[in-house]
Amino acid sequence: MLIFLILVIATGFLIIKGGSNRGQSIKEADEKLVEPDGWPQIQALLEINALPSVKITLSDESPKLPSQSRFGGKPYWPVNKPYPVDKNGNALGFVAQINFAELPEKLENYPGDGLLQFFIANDDLYGLEFLDEQNTLEKYLKKKKNFSVIYHSEISTSVDAFSNDIEHALQNDMSPYSGESGITFSLSSDMASPVDYRFDKLIKSLGELNDETEEYAYETLMKSPDHKIGGYASFTQEDPRGYFAPDDNWLLLLQIDTDSNENIDIMWGDAGIANFFILPGDLKSLNFNNVWYNWDCH
Repeated sequence: MLIFLILVIATGFLIIKGGSNRGQSIKEADEKLVEPDGWPQIQALLEINALPSVKITLSDESPKLPSQSRFGGKPYWPVNKPYPVDKNGNALGFVAQINFAELPEKLENYPGDGLLQFFIANDDLYGLEFLDEQNTLEKYLKKKKNFSVIYHSEISTSVDAFSNDIEHALQNDMSPYSGESGITFSLSSDMASPVDYRFDKLIKSLGELNDETEEYAYETLMKSPDHKIGGYASFTQEDPRGYFAPDDNWLLLLQIDTDSNENIDIMWGDAGIANFFILPGDLKSLNFNNVWYNWDCH
């Protein structure tokens, strides 16, 4: 019984601690946040370094056309084009597609049109592969992965031009998705939050944050749900770019958060969040073979 109580208490602590990083602290839910001294200077620096991004919101309407942007459901897929598979040759699960013609404004270096699709393996890690001293980022990028990002520069509107023969890839019990939702887009100016590894660099001239200011930064700058294209990334744990590529400017290609509406449930592990990163040169040349995929949870 004693061991059980210790586990319960420890689990509760982890949930509350992790939740504070997503603006969901039980304490702060009941207390009004007070702006700490020096915050205007911090916010001014963050605003100067804000990045344009496109915020994504779940829609109550289901997509009507195969090529429409969506989370979950069935992807547009051209007839006679090989469907993406994992390292073992198994069909990947579909998670999202972005029709860039639907965006309110073109972001610099991002496509202005075409369809970008995201697929992950149907396994208990959702296609994630951990990086370490043996599996470095350089090695990881060169080999076959358990996810795929595919760009269609041309989209056919003919009913006979896309394949219906992909049902097997959508029938699995290991997906973070259940259902399908249309999505809408809005242009935003995105400020860095403390979990993006660039945050500390941006405010370095103001010195190290004290505990009160750091907590205020987490609670005010981190939003949930936070789906987006471009801008600064969010995490429930830490930014892997700070460990494995601190000197490279890996851009946020797509971020998908845990979220739901009446049409879809998205749950990355324990209320986690997924990110797809890309280097500026690859993005500009529309090369999506070297994308870096990560997700984490509480």
